[in-house]
Amino acid sequence: MMAGESGLVLIASFPKSGNTWVRLALASLMRGGAPLSFPAPVPDIPICASRLRFDELMGVESADLTPMEAYRLRPAMLRQWAATPSEPRILKVHDAWGRTPDGESLFPPEVIRAVVHVVRDPRDVCVSFAAHLDVSIETSARYLSQGLWMARGSRPVIQLPQWLPPWSEHVLSWAEDCPCPVLTIRFADMRADPRGTLARIAHHIGLDSPADALDRAVAATTLEAMAAAERRFGFVERQSKNNQFFGSGRVGGWRGVLSQPLGDSIREAHAAAMTRVGLNE
Repeated sequence: MMAGESGLVLIASFPKSGNTWVRLALASLMRGGAPLSFPAPVPDIPICASRLRFDELMGVESADLTPMEAYRLRPAMLRQWAATPSEPRILKVHDAWGRTPDGESLFPPEVIRAVVHVVRDPRDVCVSFAAHLDVSIETSARYLSQGLWMARGSRPVIQLPQWLPPWSEHVLSWAEDCPCPVLTIRFADMRADPRGTLARIAHHIGLDSPADALDRAVAATTLEAMAAAERRFGFVERQSKNNQFFGSGRVGGWRGVLSQPLGDSIREAHAAAMTRVGLNE
């Protein structure tokens, strides 16, 4: 599957929800369950907001555009991506499902074959996002409640601007607004049953998943194995010098880190969306 396959597959999530873990597991599975090469183990599943891919596909230098000009061109970029057989078919996405200021779908449905939507308890996201960005827990909680632009600084970075609305809006945009075939996967599912969850993902996106390859891929991409590889070789997506990209991944790990009032306020603010995607258990 994938090479020359019609349509793109999106692995979509709010940051620090398990997107990279899913990508790593799929990358290993696509290679028959082979171990991955750190510090850059997933070149065949890039982020769709890559500046390098934008520049190559669109034939313009994104650095010469304003952030909003580049944002408006992203639908055209995805159409060109889908029309280029040599480009990877699976893409990482942190944007919400939404529209550009011109009213055009950011992800044109006609070029999207399937979506894997990864969700995680927002309280755990808050803790992990704070470590990833090296900001305070309170700042991370504010991002979850108010939203933020990623990669929209005064000087170009390796990614194009990405709008992250508040956590609930972000989650519901994929769970309710996206017209493409969506499979919602909880981070807790990956922890509790990584093999079964990976098999479900592979089936949804049309990826061959022989039993032996599944076993090897799961063994090669445990969070513990990924954390050990990062400590030894580094990891290209790590942003903070003070914290590893791969944390403990403990479900409910927010307890003992967030204050009870802050944990309660996040839970109250996002209760409806949490219920919609099965995060109230």
